[in-house]
Amino acid sequence: MSTYDVLAEAERRLASWAGSLDEADLARPTPCAGWDVRALLSHTLTGIEVFAASVDGGPSPTAGDMFGGQDRLGGDPVSATKRATGRSQAAWAGLADPDSELTTILGPLPPGQVMAISAFATAVHGWDLAVATGQPVTELPAGLLAHAEAVAHQVVPGLRGGGDHSLFGPEVPSLGNATTTERLMAFLGRPSHERQFVTGDRGGFSIADGAKSSAIIGRCGRRSVRGAGRRGPCGGRTPRSSRPAPRAAKSGLRRCRAD
Repeated sequence: MSTYDVLAEAERRLASWAGSLDEADLARPTPCAGWDVRALLSHTLTGIEVFAASVDGGPSPTAGDMFGGQDRLGGDPVSATKRATGRSQAAWAGLADPDSELTTILGPLPPGQVMAISAFATAVHGWDLAVATGQPVTELPAGLLAHAEAVAHQVVPGLRGGGDHSLFGPEVPSLGNATTTERLMAFLGRPSHERQFVTGDRGGFSIADGAKSSAIIGRCGRRSVRGAGRRGPCGGRTPRSSRPAPRAAKSGLRRCRAD
């Protein structure tokens, strides 16, 4: 699959999931500790639009919007999801110069890398949201899984080397019989074997034993994000000051071309 195909499939799955929501689902907790479904979906859609804006030049949400928990859904999560994903796919399909450098909240990056990060974030947060609403969670489709693994292993280790884990939290152990997707989520800080699921009428859960997921998927690859200082959607702290990114964050996804 091309990077664009992965992005479109991840966004299609997110839109399909949004169509199954009811009002009660929006208040359910998610694997991103402290963020309910409404907040995490809002964060995910904001990220999609932030990256799309770097291509189409249209109005862009701010870093504060992305990490501050601003509601993007209003009373219609389905329309909000379709609006963001439709803009994204139109922007990336219309990319005029795949060899140009885009200006993003992550800093200047090649289009293929920006698209790869956007697709990665949508695929993983889509998994978070499906888990949160008690939907059957299976392996990510092969193309999405391969892409998410490649982005995660290229970018994440260099971004969580600091003692405060402000970009990504540490990897957690996975069960011996974990699936490939479950192992990826453990790598990204989602301790499935430590979760205590509290089942509701549609299978929602809470983290009953105090375990917290700590991977900031939406912030994958970020050098720094100005204007955001609160806790991000999956643990970790959004840095207040600019810091240089590890070299891998700049060049590790060069092969994920905008094809």
